Amino acid sequence: MNLLPTPYPDELIYSVIARAGVHWGISSPKQLLDEIYEDRNVSSRLYFPNHITLISNKYPKVLGLDQETLIYKHTLFPLYAPFLLEHTRQQCLMWLCGSSKGAVHLATGHAASRLSPLIYLRYCPTCLFKQLKRYGEYYWQRIWQITGVDSCLEHGLLTNSIIKTQNPRKHQFVEACPRYCIHCSQTKPTQQSLLIAKQAQILLNMRSMVSPSFSQWTSFYYLLAQSAGAVRKNRIQHEEVKDRVIAFWSLPWLNSLGLDINSSDTNWLRCIFRKHRRAFSYLQHIIVMATLLPLDWRIDKTIDAVKKQKTTLDTHSNTTLFVRSAKLVSSYRVRWLRAVKALGIENARHSGFGDCYAWLYRNDNAWLRATNIEFRSTVTSVNQRVNWKSRDKKTVRTLIRLKNCHEATLDAPRWSANWYISSLKRSVTIEKNLEKLPLTQMFLARFSESIDEYQIRRLSREIIAIGSENKNLIYRSVLLRRAGLSEERLKPLTRKFLCQIMEIRCRD
Repeated sequence: MNLLPTPYPDELIYSVIARAGVHWGISSPKQLLDEIYEDRNVSSRLYFPNHITLISNKYPKVLGLDQETLIYKHTLFPLYAPFLLEHTRQQCLMWLCGSSKGAVHLATGHAASRLSPLIYLRYCPTCLFKQLKRYGEYYWQRIWQITGVDSCLEHGLLTNSIIKTQNPRKHQFVEACPRYCIHCSQTKPTQQSLLIAKQAQILLNMRSMVSPSFSQWTSFYYLLAQSAGAVRKNRIQHEEVKDRVIAFWSLPWLNSLGLDINSSDTNWLRCIFRKHRRAFSYLQHIIVMATLLPLDWRIDKTIDAVKKQKTTLDTHSNTTLFVRSAKLVSSYRVRWLRAVKALGIENARHSGFGDCYAWLYRNDNAWLRATNIEFRSTVTSVNQRVNWKSRDKKTVRTLIRLKNCHEATLDAPRWSANWYISSLKRSVTIEKNLEKLPLTQMFLARFSESIDEYQIRRLSREIIAIGSENKNLIYRSVLLRRAGLSEERLKPLTRKFLCQIMEIRCRD
């Protein structure tokens, strides 16, 4: 069994596997997956790789590269971990160690994040030169692949490579090398980028720890606004906070990251100062903290302070400040029951029984909640925002153009249903709603390339290439090697095609 290369400081596991392919002389992505995972269906995930336990077992124990070390030192999970609920963090660790099938991307909020995703893998030319001098090879560092971190802390702005973060060949691990990372001069970084890079580096260096609860984050942000002088009569002045954030970071810079700020009640900046019901991204936390905290703040110290926050008591306790007579309570209960039975909860509140609801809410909250649950009506909401018939026609037209554009390209990747869908702008939406798109389903069923057809296309490409080289003699083994195939993986239709080709060449 080949030993995996030892990870370099701050190296992504994605990069370690890519270097393993180079060290072992393996050019086939599927063969590399066979060697490492013994599974050809594992996808190359840049941010949250799967099967960490399997990778950890390939290292000697003396190196101390257990699952937790690999996750916290060689993935981007530490950026998200402190802001997740503790049970979610633990679940993500389990998924990373095994097979998550993309669940970690959903649980961390990465898949549906409002942050603008990176299109290309990035690098620092000066850092790469130092890597080559010290280690004899390049590798991808974690800090380079973070949205909002546009510069190296030491040298200057980062540069885009020619490798896309969403590689169309989802099983391929691409190494950092001079072919993909062209050396160029660097410009000076912006102050915003340096500030984000500094705090992101601190997050990446944090050890595994219990995450604060949502109620602790809620309490922290209220006290933060209070200490910044943005609270009047126990109310947070959201407009004042907004003006200070925009003045500190600038609106164009925030918009470029997908973090636009407006006066809407649902804007992320207002929501972060309200009761937390979901996790916010590392960048949203850093932006707000940097605006309102002193200049020497550190995000690790701030998270420690959040964990020490005492959560506020439930304001709707069964214990009331005033003792109400049983007769008075009973009268309000009877009145509300009659209203709810006749009108329903919402209609009762807005049809002259608002005072009754308010009294019970303050003085008999437990009974009110239990009663309302009994009379709660289930409303089936039908999403009418999308005209699926029109979307279906537009999608099919796009797919037809895509097919016509690539059908003469013999060296293209396999034209599978996933390839077609991933080439669309709204690929996730299309994939999740295929049952509403009958024309799209028909196209994919008819024009998706099978494995047999893909293998035949690869053989045809190499036969044409050999013919252009004026080589009359074709050896079967040479043809298979050039096409990246082997006898074991040939499908029956491909084998029949190959035999016919060899017979024709022999007659010639």
